[in-house]
Amino acid sequence: MLETFHASRVEASWPIVVLGALGYMAAIGTGMVYIVAPTILSEHFVTNKGLAMGINYAGVTAALFVFPKLLEYLIAGYGLRGALLICGAVTMNGFAFSLFIRTPGWCKVAAEENEDFGDFPPKTIEVERSKKLRHAFAVFKSPMFYLIMYSFNAYSMSYDFYMSLFVDFACDRGVLVSTAVTVMAAGAVSEGLGRFMLPIAVDRNLLTSNVALTITLGVEAAAFLLLPFVHIHGFIFAVAAGIGFVIGTGIVIFPVTLEHYFGHRKMSVAFGIVVASAGFQSFLRPSLIGHFRDKGGAYDWLFVICGVVNVVSVAIWIGVLVWECCAKHRNVVVVENTPTGVFFLLAGIFQVVKWAMSFAT
Repeated sequence: MLETFHASRVEASWPIVVLGALGYMAAIGTGMVYIVAPTILSEHFVTNKGLAMGINYAGVTAALFVFPKLLEYLIAGYGLRGALLICGAVTMNGFAFSLFIRTPGWCKVAAEENEDFGDFPPKTIEVERSKKLRHAFAVFKSPMFYLIMYSFNAYSMSYDFYMSLFVDFACDRGVLVSTAVTVMAAGAVSEGLGRFMLPIAVDRNLLTSNVALTITLGVEAAAFLLLPFVHIHGFIFAVAAGIGFVIGTGIVIFPVTLEHYFGHRKMSVAFGIVVASAGFQSFLRPSLIGHFRDKGGAYDWLFVICGVVNVVSVAIWIGVLVWECCAKHRNVVVVENTPTGVFFLLAGIFQVVKWAMSFAT
């Protein structure tokens, strides 16, 4: 291989080093921070949980305006190696700030109640730990967990396809590449607004988290169903701004909704499983993009499928909201562990997947 590509051993080792550093180590660290951050925020912020998570995720949006040009400047001035070293040094500041985080008082009280394991025999300690583990994974018994998982997968699929294909889609409609890229960057503004508006409404009890999530998925479904039928450039940009808004809202509302249904102690496990389930889409995404581009010549039907999977999610959420409202008025306790809900939810998801596969073939 060294002779074929006329590379030295140092140059040939670079892809392996970059793959290990950015592909594995950085990905593991990013995944841990992505899951743990909402849990820490839910511990410290009770009344303004949505606003706190919005500010947390707004940092990603703000970085879109700073880091691309900063990285370009660093590469021009210090080369790729120097730029990576400086970016690593900047990231290390996050580690320093994480040392200042302390456990809130109410968590310390709960921990002190269970810390005297030394007075119990080893068998009792193992039983207690086993109970805690089963308690954490009890989310699998809840139909709401599968509904939230499906909703997050629908949201993530739409988000990933939009970020990957919008520039190409806009160019097919006659938009210049530079203009489409500018619209994508400007969409970060509406995305930033989305991270604050509905979460603040949830904090002020103007909306519940499940209602806010239903609105988010409904707007996303409407935007993706409308996108293939829009040809005027101004309307395309307006729909893109709406998609950016719901992208910003969804990433904040999902952790809040999980905490609403499963509580603080189960949120980390539930959110980790939900996010991990969406990661499996990356194995199918290139094939779907290639199929619709090569055979259909456009991404219109792919956006329609994104809209349909969100419509299914919205329909189920509306049914859940109506059922919860009726149960509340009748003073009926909502029982999460009914297997019937799981059956109907999985049946609905199966029908959507079956329809998409039949259309693709």
